[in-house]
Amino acid sequence: MIGINSMEGVFITEEFRALSKYYNNYDQNIRRYIPVDMNTRNECAGHLIKQHYTNGTAFISNITNMIRFGSDDQFVRPILKDASLVSKYVTTYLYHFSYEGRLGKPNREMKGVDHGEELEYLFHNKDHGEITKQDNQIRKKLVRLWSNFAKYSNPTPNKEVLLDNKIWLPINPNSDDVDYLDIGAKLVPSLNPHQKDVDFWDNLYKTYGNPPFDTY
Repeated sequence: MIGINSMEGVFITEEFRALSKYYNNYDQNIRRYIPVDMNTRNECAGHLIKQHYTNGTAFISNITNMIRFGSDDQFVRPILKDASLVSKYVTTYLYHFSYEGRLGKPNREMKGVDHGEELEYLFHNKDHGEITKQDNQIRKKLVRLWSNFAKYSNPTPNKEVLLDNKIWLPINPNSDDVDYLDIGAKLVPSLNPHQKDVDFWDNLYKTYGNPPFDTY
């Protein structure tokens, strides 16, 4: 079981002042956008990445751009690639956690679920205080999914009301589509998370990358 949250890099807002100085270097040197593992210094790749995330504007002028890039570069792209590779050898269940609850982040300033928020629903924390009815329901769903996987190697061995009578399908390594479960207020079996960004990076690696790639 492996997954991503809807906006993994929201934590950047908490370190904006320090990170803005770091990300300012991206505007000064376009090659900074290029992942090291692409094994290229071709500036065309850097310009395409900047265009994709900023539409050509200064990187640090919009914190949302920084968050999207940080989310995809550090979490979404590598995690989805890992899930795809691992699924060829072992049954792999992929999730996308999109539920924006107070339990995950009491004082939410930006839209999107930050890195690690799902853990607040899986483990007890004495600092949680009073939990809303909906947050508690999501907690029950996550605990059931995770405990089912631990016991049966399958998060939904049977349909049940608590889990919205849904079956979470594993990734099919022989299909071009990627099965995943979106965990929001409801459980929604879906295909191809973050498809637009995934396609962008796949095409970029095919066009400008120089294999072999040791990381993603």
